[in-house]
Order: sequence, then C-alpha cells, then structure tokens
Amino acid sequence: MVDINIKTIVDSKEIEKIKPKLDAIKKMALEPIKFELDEEELKNFEKFKEKHGIGKCKALPDSTGACFTFSFMPTGIGMNTWVKCGCGKKEYITDLENL
Repeated sequence: MVDINIKTIVDSKEIEKIKPKLDAIKKMALEPIKFELDEEELKNFEKFKEKHGIGKCKALPDSTGACFTFSFMPTGIGMNTWVKCGCGKKEYITDLENL
C-alpha cells in the first residue's frame, strides 16, 4: 500500500483556492436550522386550533404535554408547512401568497 499525501497531488495554490469554499460549507453545516411561522401561517394555525387541541377533539398530549406537531418541507419556491393535531387531523397552513 502506498501512502500518498494530498499536497503532493494537488498544488498548494489549488488548495488555497478551494479553502474559502470549504470553510463556507463547514460554517453552513454547523449553523442551526430555524423554522418559523409568518403572520398568515400563524393565523391559519389559530383557526385550526379553534377546533383542535386538548378538550376540543380526541387529541391526547404527547409525553411533553404538547398535542400539535409542525412539519416543514423546504422546496425550491418556499417552505411548505403543516400542523397535525394529536387526534390525527392534519392541515396545510402554508402562506401561499408569500411563497
């Protein structure tokens, strides 16, 4: 088996060229992902919450006491957002005007 040092294969100038890109990728990978509801999505959730939740439907809380689960799906044109009640009912709450 031959031990090959990458620096002997790739010119050090090439390494210096790609280092900023690699650093940017590393930084992106370490940043937390943040999901938020905008004003319209919050209104849509509040409407959903009027009919669902503990005492309003057959919802049972999970081990943390929560009965709603939010799902976020990034797409090329925006973020799709759903809310699911503990009773199983699921609703699409994405603000379609701001996709």
